[in-house]
Amino acid sequence: MTGIDLVAFDLDGTTINNHRPMTRRVADAFAAAKASGAATSVVSGRPTDMLGSLLGAEWLDWRITVNGACVTDARTGEVRSRRPLAYDDALEVLATGAPFDAAWNVFLPDGSYFERKCYSYMVSRDKGSRPSLHGLRRLVSGVRSVGSAEKVVRTHRSDVDKIGASFPSPEACQAAAAAFEDRGGLEVVHMGPEELELTRAGVTKGSALGELCRASGIDERRAVVFGDSGNDVSLTGRPCTFVAVANATPEIAAAADDHCPSVDDDGVAQWIEARL
Repeated sequence: MTGIDLVAFDLDGTTINNHRPMTRRVADAFAAAKASGAATSVVSGRPTDMLGSLLGAEWLDWRITVNGACVTDARTGEVRSRRPLAYDDALEVLATGAPFDAAWNVFLPDGSYFERKCYSYMVSRDKGSRPSLHGLRRLVSGVRSVGSAEKVVRTHRSDVDKIGASFPSPEACQAAAAAFEDRGGLEVVHMGPEELELTRAGVTKGSALGELCRASGIDERRAVVFGDSGNDVSLTGRPCTFVAVANATPEIAAAADDHCPSVDDDGVAQWIEARL
């Protein structure tokens, strides 16, 4: 791929739809990009234990996960960088969101914990019924459902890579977001009208991509990254070329440097194939 040294990509809504496995066409396009001399990296809000079939992908070089809080070598599993929320800060975040009836998911080094009342953008939703964790449990065995995320954090006495929160209404979500912004020290990402994701200040997909490029000796201007929504906003406005899929949110689409067909049409594969 002329002029491209790194191909990076989001998962949900960009290269994977409705938690189905990545299509063969998309995987083959990444393998072809790798064969042409470009490095490859996933850039996901998911933790490593939710990457599914990508964990065994021979063409994958890097894993940027939990919104940039962790970067690992995909071949060796070596953690190259980790930037979590400190234990005390994580507990303060949970206390700040409690008055807004937040339901939590927390991502610790040893696994992902979802409160039983919690649902996130990664959980399948049955039309007309209450969302549940059923689809997520089918997706990956590493997810653990718990009664209290706070109890998990206190029991482990662990720093937390990322915290997700869902709320009973858009109004509660907005009020909680304002409270988190007032607290400071956080990256607050809106994943939907009733959902937020929280990481340590400065920890984003974009900052992790920049650090990976610097550590790998890659000129970020020679990187291309694909995304669609929410936590991909930090990938826009950077030296890299950001490509939005056709199903991207209006905010992401407007900020993109280029566009490709939708995830349903294997748009990322089409973009890569045209440049091989």
